Amino acid sequence: MTATAADDAAWTALLPGGTVWLSGPPGEAAAATGFARAVAPWSLRSRPGGHGVRAYIAVPSRRRPLIVASWDRAVLRYLADAVLSVPPGAGQLLSMAATAGLRMFRYPGAWRCAAMLRAAGAVLVGRTE
Repeated sequence: MTATAADDAAWTALLPGGTVWLSGPPGEAAAATGFARAVAPWSLRSRPGGHGVRAYIAVPSRRRPLIVASWDRAVLRYLADAVLSVPPGAGQLLSMAATAGLRMFRYPGAWRCAAMLRAAGAVLVGRTE
């Protein structure tokens, strides 16, 4: 990640001070309090836990996120049901199709597809101890 992505307001609010953006495995961040690393969408499991590492999905991209959500089924379901919506004035047919499509984002598999199509980005965040 570039310095501009690390300075983005969404990441600044989420990550503690001293977090280092990595391009490789967390071993590079021995002196940092925490690390963040962009990952391929297929590397995310439905439960990323373990060793204090958390997974997040950034929409529309990792570099300029408008929404950063935890990679958790309940959070993804809430995001699909209560946050994502059809733009106003889309028309009745387009609105019905878009609503059905947005309901697919209740499931992690749909987010993986979105990330593969570059409509979202996946990020692992952890702490070095």
